[in-house]
Amino acid sequence: GPALLVSPWNGPTAIGSHKIASALGAGAPCIIKPSEWAPHSALIMAQIIQDQGLPRGTFQLTCGNRDIGGLMVADSRIKSVSFTGGLAGGRAIAAACAHDFKPTQLELGGNNPLIVFEDADLELAARGIVYGLTNLNAQWCRALGRVIVHSSVKTRLLDIVESKLANLVLGDSLSDDSDMGPMIHQAQYESVLSSIETLRAKGGTLIRPTSLPGSPDLSGYFIAPTLIDGCQPEDTQDEIFGPAAAIHSFDTETEALALANGTPFGLAAYVYSSNEEKAFAFGRQLRTGGVKINGYSLLSLSGAAPRGAWGLSGLGEEGTGESVTFFTGARVVGVSPQDTIGGV
Repeated sequence: GPALLVSPWNGPTAIGSHKIASALGAGAPCIIKPSEWAPHSALIMAQIIQDQGLPRGTFQLTCGNRDIGGLMVADSRIKSVSFTGGLAGGRAIAAACAHDFKPTQLELGGNNPLIVFEDADLELAARGIVYGLTNLNAQWCRALGRVIVHSSVKTRLLDIVESKLANLVLGDSLSDDSDMGPMIHQAQYESVLSSIETLRAKGGTLIRPTSLPGSPDLSGYFIAPTLIDGCQPEDTQDEIFGPAAAIHSFDTETEALALANGTPFGLAAYVYSSNEEKAFAFGRQLRTGGVKINGYSLLSLSGAAPRGAWGLSGLGEEGTGESVTFFTGARVVGVSPQDTIGGV
């Protein structure tokens, strides 16, 4: 060490604590740099660690923006970097670490497909779509990016999804009466709206039946969950990182696979089919770090499962064991047998 840990604003406590525990568990002193938009949980964790009486310098906290993070990444005293964030930040960190060949762990998000075959349970698939559009206000790395649905069930599926979205309540994130809250800040709000408008201008039809908060006390950066139908696949390559997803239809499994693998990202994918054997076979052809069949949360598969990132979704794997391993270095120390001829 020391290892530099950079945590994001969308999951600061879970991701930050995972990085800290993994580094300390591996015996690596570490410095955490939380996002300037969500530093508070890191302050709490720092106080807890301080109260444990660890040796001075074992754990450090630095707050600041990307400029502070950039200085730390480039510092030769930093021996490894674990970063969760956006593609632009990941590229900058990878370039900086290349100079000293620092080990680098990058998780950069994805444009995740949800594939619905003609024999799928449409109610189950619709629940997955709504979850992917609303969980954590859709500001998370494995949120829904594209719905890829067999043309024979597209209309029925969208009817169910629209009905569910129409019943959602947007409001205060801390209220039990709300199903979904606002975007984190104005820049993110404007970015998501701009992406939606770009796709609409390219021929997309917007499906967004959820009502915005009607109370003036709840004015803010609210965006109704939005599906965009009718766009060309080449126009839906990029991650929106908000409650918006494109819809594409297919007639053959070959077409579905081409659409699912048709972006440079590869973090998560979701496959819905009543034929699990077919779904498994299809899932094994997806260029992505994780695939969930007939469900959405990859974490529910196994707490010990590695979380891989393919393509522009990142570099390396995270997980219970994988993250600890990242903070270690391979070393072999051996003793030569004394009776070896010539002392070799």
